Amino acid sequence: LKFPCISLELASKIAQSYAARALESHGLVDTEDTNDRQYQQRPTVTVNRKELPKQEQKIRIGYISPDFTSRHPLAFLMQHVFRYHDKSQFSVHIYSLSSKVDDGPEVQAIQESCDQFTYLSPSAMSPMELYQRMVQDELDIIVDLCGYAGTSIMAEIMASRCLLQQMNGNYSSAGDNEADGSTRRLPIHVSYMGFPGSVGSSRIWDYSIFDQVVIPPNNDEYGIREHYNEALVYMPHCYFVNSHKTVLGKEGDGIILANEEERIQLRSKYGIHPTAFVYCCHSRPDKIDPSTFRTWIRALSTARSEYFAKHSDERDKGSSGSGAPILWLLRSGKEMEQNLRQLVRKEFGERMEDALLFADVSERNEHLRRLGCADVFLDTPAYNAHTLGCDALYLGLPMISLLRSSTRASENQANSICDDQSTIATDKLASRVGASLLRAAEVDDLVYPNMSEYEDAMVKCAINTKWFESIRERLRLSVPVSPLFDTERWVRNLEASFVQMKSMNCDQTNAFPDIIVTDP
Repeated sequence: LKFPCISLELASKIAQSYAARALESHGLVDTEDTNDRQYQQRPTVTVNRKELPKQEQKIRIGYISPDFTSRHPLAFLMQHVFRYHDKSQFSVHIYSLSSKVDDGPEVQAIQESCDQFTYLSPSAMSPMELYQRMVQDELDIIVDLCGYAGTSIMAEIMASRCLLQQMNGNYSSAGDNEADGSTRRLPIHVSYMGFPGSVGSSRIWDYSIFDQVVIPPNNDEYGIREHYNEALVYMPHCYFVNSHKTVLGKEGDGIILANEEERIQLRSKYGIHPTAFVYCCHSRPDKIDPSTFRTWIRALSTARSEYFAKHSDERDKGSSGSGAPILWLLRSGKEMEQNLRQLVRKEFGERMEDALLFADVSERNEHLRRLGCADVFLDTPAYNAHTLGCDALYLGLPMISLLRSSTRASENQANSICDDQSTIATDKLASRVGASLLRAAEVDDLVYPNMSEYEDAMVKCAINTKWFESIRERLRLSVPVSPLFDTERWVRNLEASFVQMKSMNCDQTNAFPDIIVTDP
């Protein structure tokens, strides 16, 4: 997904092949042939969280993932999500495929906020046995929080429904209402959070949950929607949920820096000058493509030239001794650092090498705390910051992101080579998340339509102090009230989609509609 040379069309075909493999693991043939996969516009229904009818019976929701562990971002992001479900209307069941019991605080928070937490062992049970164990809990909806992001067993578990439908007449199709007590209704299947793209099958999964920035709806000029087989739930602000507001900044955690003196001390620890403007990208280095890196260095060079024009006495000082702007990246081995330094020396001159600073991978709290040393976060266009984007914005760090005004121009990129000459498209979902985060944080003027404007914005952040401080202040005021960090509001909107799913009478011959959730 993160390789720029993999087009949206090709990524969707790869997902379809994974779905076919999951069906084949049960001895099933993928019946969604080429003609079936030709895009046909789905009907849409609109729901409002403030107009939900009361349910006579609780809707039973099952969330399944191998990533309910304190080591994984999923548990960190969703640790306080489940507690906001309306327990008078919903019953929440969590199924962990983790290989061992985890007593970390994230998992404890999840366990305390659900009606049932169950460990399931993929090593002791087959995918069908795992699925049947969940079906025993009479779930209405199963939310797959992994997709293809991890082991293939998740897709095989979800594909088990197809085999049950074929072999057992006592199970009705997903979405059918029970005709009488003799027919058991199989759950509706939803893909969410774990896999940033189409799951490639409307037979295994009925819905994926996204928003109208990452996937523009039907008839969009970009042609993105047609590459998603499944029906979609469109969340009203940002599809990407987090628990930052209730987790970070607690008394004594030290994550949010108390004052400028503390910030200067922490900067000193990392070799950063007290007044230097710091461009930061602590995303995984494999998200950085050559074209983007060169854009960063060009902007950095311009910003440093502006600085040295005013502070000529500092020109010969190293990065720690000069207040000139720097680029702070995450280190991924000595070879990675050497390669980037060599490129900068060769193409931009030896003086620019001092503008690079590298940080080691750290544990989560230190990672979050040191973000306070930076001034602006640089999003990686090919594969945006997701969790890290939330981290930066919540801590008041403005983020610059790319969202091209048109993606049709990228269609000739499908078979291109991953090199600096390729234009980075932003039609794949993973390359559109930054824009969605910024919109929900109410600072979407930091989303730029091309790399030229992205580069100009980098320079402007460093040299136009008044403008940049106004951006930071607006973000600071937005964080406590923006939809991006209002987890309870996000859950209420999700529940609206679940109520709509439960109320529908759909099967494979009566396609599920796209659900647009509104939040007036």
